[in-house]
Amino acid sequence: AVRAAIALSYACDRNAESSCAVACEAHRLFGILGGCSCKMEAGDCRRLISLIGSVWEHSRRQTAEALQAQSHAVEGAASFLAQAALSECRDGGAPSRDAPVLERPWREEPIALLTSLLTHGGRIEKRALRGVAKHIVGDDGEGFLTSGLPSVCS
Repeated sequence: AVRAAIALSYACDRNAESSCAVACEAHRLFGILGGCSCKMEAGDCRRLISLIGSVWEHSRRQTAEALQAQSHAVEGAASFLAQAALSECRDGGAPSRDAPVLERPWREEPIALLTSLLTHGGRIEKRALRGVAKHIVGDDGEGFLTSGLPSVCS
């Protein structure tokens, strides 16, 4: 499913018309994103986040309608977006979270999508908050409150 979503991201590639065409499948895309882990390549992670961000941006109403009945997919996707934004290399090169390490400029896209989901209202906002909550401050004391990312601190 991940490979199919990556292929779809190349087909849509920030094209508003193509992004709108896949909005009815948003719950599947969010579900795929929620199932990702640190085993995913950073480039594939960026493409998938970009695809979902584009679908959300260009057809928010239709995407929200598709997600209402499957709002659990938002929770998993929000959790992965938070991990992707926070993941850094530990000593030895392993990621600090269960997401690939994205270079700093690429961390802004998951944060922007998270912010939009968290301010949407309704079930989507509630599920996004549930997905992000455990990453505000994790078991290790690290999280959004200690991240130092400018877009998170502002």
